[in-house]
Amino acid sequence: MAQDVPPSSLSDQKKSKGLDYHHLFDELTQKVHTAIKNFTEDKLSNEQLKLNIKSSHMEFLKKIEDM
Repeated sequence: MAQDVPPSSLSDQKKSKGLDYHHLFDELTQKVHTAIKNFTEDKLSNEQLKLNIKSSHMEFLKKIEDM
């Protein structure tokens, strides 16, 4: 339990978890940025862009749920 863990370990765990969330969000941001870039370069249609962004967000939420 959390009470059995020294406060410094809890702080380290929180920092580690925060970094994990940061990396996941960065990954999501990069995927969405790439999708928008592809859309503006006519590599994706508007519908494909929407599906790509939705898929990226669903993947992001799944990864958070699994953490």
